[in-house]
Amino acid sequence: MIVAVLDTNVLASGAIAVTGPVAFLIDAWRHGRLRVVVSSHILGELERALSNAYFAARLDTKNRNEFLTLARTTTTIVTITVPIPNVASTRDDNLVLATAESAGAPFLVTGDAELLRIREHKGILILSPRQLHDQLEIADSN
Repeated sequence: MIVAVLDTNVLASGAIAVTGPVAFLIDAWRHGRLRVVVSSHILGELERALSNAYFAARLDTKNRNEFLTLARTTTTIVTITVPIPNVASTRDDNLVLATAESAGAPFLVTGDAELLRIREHKGILILSPRQLHDQLEIADSN
């Protein structure tokens, strides 16, 4: 099983995705082929994101609450135990990096262009949803 931290932008997109790499990742998570790791920071960001107008227009309250329950009950929630790095330009991005480092996760999956440019942080590969999709397909075929 692949273990990865999913950034808030991937999780929020996954709440409404029907097809494509993000939908594939959410399906893999729901079916136990992907173990998703988050922190309370990421869960808080997810709750705020799903409440904004963009997602509210695409996701009714019932489905929003179901997705948040899924995120709270089927992810591994880690406490950030490492010093927050100063690698990215925003504190939120640095907290996501700290989540992955605290979890010892091999992958951080994000749609954030700045994080994707970093490519690797302390042995953690920073991947796009498409890149993790490809990793899962390889793992599934073995």
